[in-house]
Amino acid sequence: MSSPTSSACLRVSLAVFIGLLAAQTASASLLTIGDPSFEGVSLGAGGFTSGSYAANSWNSNSNAGILRPTASEYPGGAPDGVNVAYSNSGAVIDQVLSATLTANTTYTLSVDVGSRLDGPFNNGYSIELLAGGVLLSQTTNVPAPTNGSFVLATDVYTAGASDPHLGQALEIKLVSANTGQTSFDNVTLNAAAVPEPSSLMLLGLAATGAGLFRRRGKSRETK
Repeated sequence: MSSPTSSACLRVSLAVFIGLLAAQTASASLLTIGDPSFEGVSLGAGGFTSGSYAANSWNSNSNAGILRPTASEYPGGAPDGVNVAYSNSGAVIDQVLSATLTANTTYTLSVDVGSRLDGPFNNGYSIELLAGGVLLSQTTNVPAPTNGSFVLATDVYTAGASDPHLGQALEIKLVSANTGQTSFDNVTLNAAAVPEPSSLMLLGLAATGAGLFRRRGKSRETK
């Protein structure tokens, strides 16, 4: 029969072990994006640029740029700050990041996507994640914003241990349909480590051991 002290120590050890493993599996971070909310250019209300952005950030042709919308375009304003990006007629807004594709990592790309109240309206869009210039995944037209508002679009990609694009520079593309205009704002890319099978096995064994220990303790109390 174990002493109360040894039982308490075992409980603490198991709790610490499980906590450390859980922390390892839940680690996540936001990757650095240049001017993610398009606030790096100062504009007056209704002002816009054509193909120009803050230094070390986005690129596009002259059919896209930065807009400071008015209430006639977005009554609720921009989702983050005062500016948004706009893309006309299939123009691509893109940025190559300093981060590279890493094994055993889940990437979540999130973008606020809008459709102007006064037109030209959002007739479709795509948010895309690439590595080394190769498309990894994309989300197209879902969800669709109502005119005068924004919706949060997300796209998820998991890189495994043998992904052929590991080590390649990550890239984000924001694209409108071939007709109409799409607005984009508040671009984020989250990277979360995916636990390797060995870590998951250890976590499962620790949880099983803790459960057995609790059952043994209850069994002793009933004797």
